[in-house]
Amino acid sequence: MASLRSSALASVFLNLLELSFVLGQQGKPTSLCAELIVPKGYPCDEIIVETADGFLLGLQHIPHGVAAPSGPAGPAVLLLHGLSAAQYIRNEASASLLFQVVKFVSVDCSREVGDNFVVNDPKEDLALILADSGFDVYIGSNRNTQWSHGSSKYKPEEKAYWDWSLDELSSYDVPAFVDYVYNKTGGSKLFYVAHSQGTLTLYAGLSGGGPAAEQMKDKLRRAVFLAPSAYVTYLNAAIPAITFDVYADQILPILGVGPADFNQILNIVCKISPPACSDFFLGYIGTNSYINDTRRPTYLKYFPQATSSYNINHFGQIRRSGKFQKYDRGAAENLKVYGQKDPPLYDLSKYPSESFPQLFFIGGRDQVANPRDAARLLSELPSTGDREVVTLPDYGHEDFVFGQRSYIDVYPKIISFFRSK
Repeated sequence: MASLRSSALASVFLNLLELSFVLGQQGKPTSLCAELIVPKGYPCDEIIVETADGFLLGLQHIPHGVAAPSGPAGPAVLLLHGLSAAQYIRNEASASLLFQVVKFVSVDCSREVGDNFVVNDPKEDLALILADSGFDVYIGSNRNTQWSHGSSKYKPEEKAYWDWSLDELSSYDVPAFVDYVYNKTGGSKLFYVAHSQGTLTLYAGLSGGGPAAEQMKDKLRRAVFLAPSAYVTYLNAAIPAITFDVYADQILPILGVGPADFNQILNIVCKISPPACSDFFLGYIGTNSYINDTRRPTYLKYFPQATSSYNINHFGQIRRSGKFQKYDRGAAENLKVYGQKDPPLYDLSKYPSESFPQLFFIGGRDQVANPRDAARLLSELPSTGDREVVTLPDYGHEDFVFGQRSYIDVYPKIISFFRSK
């Protein structure tokens, strides 16, 4: 087994060193509001939120629906996206080169960010449905994604710009979003909706993310978790599973790579397992039941997004260790950062379930937030308080945000949950 692992690691390392082409990149669109929200007839404000560690996050504000409200603004809802993992590809020739097996045209190989809530038709977009239903909607985009704004302290070429993982998202980004919306609305508690990684960062923040993160419990009115995630033991979507199982995620930080260039990872995985790349959507996010295939070019224009090598590596560590823990920097660095050789666990038993009602949506066909991992998460979260779990047997990971039935099966229940006393 050790020799096989060494062989796999050597193969991965050589593949990384052999990569020589640079994919074409053009300037990114001006803003999420201008790109996907205002053209649909909705008001939208672009806001920059600075974290305590100096990163400038993107926050889009949709104060109301197409029709202006007759009274004051409705209750605030914060939407947070899932994992991000790539750099931009906005060049047809480069996309064709990378995806010659799949033959997608003019795609952007970036992953999930705030735009996943507004990328469909307005009647299917969660953010716009909430706005039309009288809610004051905010869409957050984490640090260093397409719709965020860099850092006030660091430049992209500096290591510190990319030296962050799930820990910083939990301790800085999520609290910054929550605090901004809470203060902007005069100290009114807000509703929270998250998908995938956006659920994990709240669990981590409230279970050991530090004083600022843990204070969020007093600022949330209710929370909805789409494809809830903390563990990835049973993740079986081919591309991320292979990435973690051959330690490709661990090689990138060792080489000193800042942003997690998913193009490199994809190149490795496709060499190891060509079938995994025969359908990029299937290989990357697993089986989904209700995604409109004709809209794939649109989804791939915004999906996935940039993230840190350390963030991807953090997921790999959680998978291989089977522990929901902070980033493992190695024994010596752990002693400096944590005061102990092993990374501390996020203690889910400390999660304040009694502080606000929660609604969980689990997909029976989810190959990223696998139902078995979701079951473990739910078993470790305190069962106190008001908690409802809805399992949709046919739903895959992205059906909750991209699927054509979410506005029928999921979103009305979210609105009813928010309006209930």
